[in-house]
Amino acid sequence: MTEFWSLLGIEPTDDLVAIKRAYVTKLKVTHPEDDPEGFQRLRAAYEAVVEEVKYNQLRRREDEARDIEQDGYAVTHEEFPADAHTEICTTSSVENHEPEPTQELDIPTALAIEFLHEAAALYDNIHSRVDVSRWSSLLDDDRFIGIETRQILEYELLRMLTERSWAPGAVWRLLDESFQWSSMTTWLEKHFPEAYLYHFYRQLKAYWDLNYDFIAKCELDDETVENFLSLRGRAQITLIHNDYERSEHYLLEAAKLIPNEPDLCRLLGQYWMQQGQWDEVLRILRGMDASAEDTDYYNELAYALYKTGNYEEARHAYNIILNHEPDHSQALTGLAQCLTELKQDIEAINTYLHIMKHCPWDMHALHEMIVLSSQLESILTQIKPSPELFELLSEIVEAYQGMDLFQDAAIEILSYLEKQGTLNVRQNYLYGHILHQAERYDEAAHYYKAAVQEQGLDNGFRLELLLATARNAYFLGDYEFSLILFEQVLELEPTHDEALYYKAEALRKSERYEEAIDIYKNALEQLDHRLYHAGIADCYYNLRRYTESSFHFNSAELDDTNDPVYFLEYGEVLLNTGKHRECIDMLDIALEKRNFYYAYYFKGTAHYRLEEYELCRANMREFLSYESEDLQLYANLFIGNSSMYLREWETAVAAYRELLKHLEGVEDSCAFVKFYAASLLASRRFDEAIDPLERILKLEENNEWALLQLVRVFVELQNWNNIDNSLQKMIDNSADKYINHIAEDDRNPYVWFYCGIFMYYTNMYDKAKIFLQAAYNSGLRGDTSSYYSLVLYGLGDQETGLEVARSAVKAYPNHPDYVRRLKYMEEHYSKRGKLLNRLGMNPYSYLKETTMHFDFPDVLDDEALRIEFPGEVIVNE
Repeated sequence: MTEFWSLLGIEPTDDLVAIKRAYVTKLKVTHPEDDPEGFQRLRAAYEAVVEEVKYNQLRRREDEARDIEQDGYAVTHEEFPADAHTEICTTSSVENHEPEPTQELDIPTALAIEFLHEAAALYDNIHSRVDVSRWSSLLDDDRFIGIETRQILEYELLRMLTERSWAPGAVWRLLDESFQWSSMTTWLEKHFPEAYLYHFYRQLKAYWDLNYDFIAKCELDDETVENFLSLRGRAQITLIHNDYERSEHYLLEAAKLIPNEPDLCRLLGQYWMQQGQWDEVLRILRGMDASAEDTDYYNELAYALYKTGNYEEARHAYNIILNHEPDHSQALTGLAQCLTELKQDIEAINTYLHIMKHCPWDMHALHEMIVLSSQLESILTQIKPSPELFELLSEIVEAYQGMDLFQDAAIEILSYLEKQGTLNVRQNYLYGHILHQAERYDEAAHYYKAAVQEQGLDNGFRLELLLATARNAYFLGDYEFSLILFEQVLELEPTHDEALYYKAEALRKSERYEEAIDIYKNALEQLDHRLYHAGIADCYYNLRRYTESSFHFNSAELDDTNDPVYFLEYGEVLLNTGKHRECIDMLDIALEKRNFYYAYYFKGTAHYRLEEYELCRANMREFLSYESEDLQLYANLFIGNSSMYLREWETAVAAYRELLKHLEGVEDSCAFVKFYAASLLASRRFDEAIDPLERILKLEENNEWALLQLVRVFVELQNWNNIDNSLQKMIDNSADKYINHIAEDDRNPYVWFYCGIFMYYTNMYDKAKIFLQAAYNSGLRGDTSSYYSLVLYGLGDQETGLEVARSAVKAYPNHPDYVRRLKYMEEHYSKRGKLLNRLGMNPYSYLKETTMHFDFPDVLDDEALRIEFPGEVIVNE
């Protein structure tokens, strides 16, 4: 009972209102449609505690009255309330049969009295009392169908039954069906005592029924019959409520009247069962005369025999039940227990399997199967081999199919049969199947092979066998062999959907993508299944046909049943079809399912294309925390480029420097070196920029950007004395090749200018004149004009030099450098200057400024850089 009170969520109480309130509260969270099993448990708990409370209340009243000899429902007639319904009983008594002569009765009342007389006559004769058809005829009699008559009988018949309450349950249910008393709860509680209603409601439940047929066959007086029925009924009630002291009294008293009545004997048996007196139980049940169809009797007898250690007899009794009801769960359980006690463990396992087949929720059967199955190795060594044993073991193995918990037990049995040399084609198939289920594919292949080599198999089993063998080969990775077997399956059944699917899968795993797509599409014609779409999508993905792949991934409606790698592939497909936001969402799902670190790389790429550079760097760094080899180059490139966009030059330098460690095998490495050089230039780390710029010029001799930037570096550093001859020669050669190989219209005038400056400060004046003249002719002025004038003047063309210098000052009259240079040339051009010139003194030594301020061109002004950074400009600041 404690469990019932716990289900209702209240402490034990006699307050029926509180119990009902608790029940209603629980119903709000235990709906029959949402939790049917929970609702059934709650309902059973409610009915049990209500019945217990009502019984306790009844027992207290009996104790107070100290009248244990009164009727089974413990009610006295004085308890009935006086109301208008009792008027008929004061004017016309069922016992007197006749109304007083001076009283006139209306027709409905007279008919009601007549009905009550006939009902009483039916009840008072035990033979007619138990005949349900007689009661049905009375209720269907046209004399008594009038509404007013029925209204009178509604109360008076139920009142009459307070004195005639021991009718069969079937009669009570028939009367209730006719008058619908059980639907009038409030009315019943108002007009009838609680104890009587307890008896009434119990008669409406068929499982409380007691048999009356044996009593009807006995030739006993009415008083003995009524006393017996009363005692037997009260014995049943007290047994139900574990009131053993009273139940013993009632049972023994009833036994004095009719000692061999079957239901009384069973009640006695149940009483002695509760007392643990199994010998008494067995004595009583063996004394009963029951038919073979009486399963309840044989179930109790078998249990008593089992409890007294008579296992063979108990087994026989359980088999009697099973002959009539093969799936009788109690008999099967009892039989299995007997077999275990008789050390017939294999038969016991088979019986428990029968139980589990029909009652998979039977925890006792499951537990016993686990125990016995764990002992199989020992059990089998103690059994003498026989054809009967082999057949029984085969049945058990068949029953184990689909029960993962007993895979080891099935393998143990099949191993035993193999040692006995009795494995047939079916058992080889089962052995392979079980090993396959355990993912022991290598071992399974041996048994499948043995089975598939058998000849003369019917097509149905052969198809099943071929399919299983092919599937095992597929999971073993032997795709070629699996394809051969799947072809054989399809020869037997061309539209077999599973064979089509796995054949396509085997082709896909073999990287025969085009063939796989054809098979998948063939399968789609039979059934539009999302797994087929997923396979096609993967094939197109591997063929880099991303548009088709995207369509089929979308049709696949990916969920938890799909291979998680499909989410990663779909994310990459979305990336390559320009759906960057959807790509990120899909890759997030992929990462929830498995830590695909490549997903971080693809996410970073998507964020980069969405210009979300911080998120790009975060994802690429996460990727690099897992991967030490593949895609290191490009992950660092994305980090470097993102940092360039964010103007975080030092971070870009670090990323590009790491990138350079992974250039092995890269055909066009020059572009990556340019990124590194550009980041150094942007961060004004000019000393470090020299090396990568030299490297670029070695890879691309005519690269004007590298040439321009290298010269610019030396201009920025102004460290002309530290330029070694090899570097100077390389720049000189690069400049010459630039002149000779680049068409004039395609030349960058700034290359001429900076090369001219470089040549000027490295004392290569003739070369300086060529480059500065080219820059001047291309339209550059300002610094170009000023330096060009110095070179012309120094090479002896003083007049042209002065003319160019004056034009520069005229264009920029307030530029101090231009003014100073012009003044110097004009003074040098004087007589004193001519004298110095005749003496061989070099005017350039006086014109080498220590401070220069040039407007340098865009750091990113290179074709390869411009592709990565379209529209971006990084200038010297």
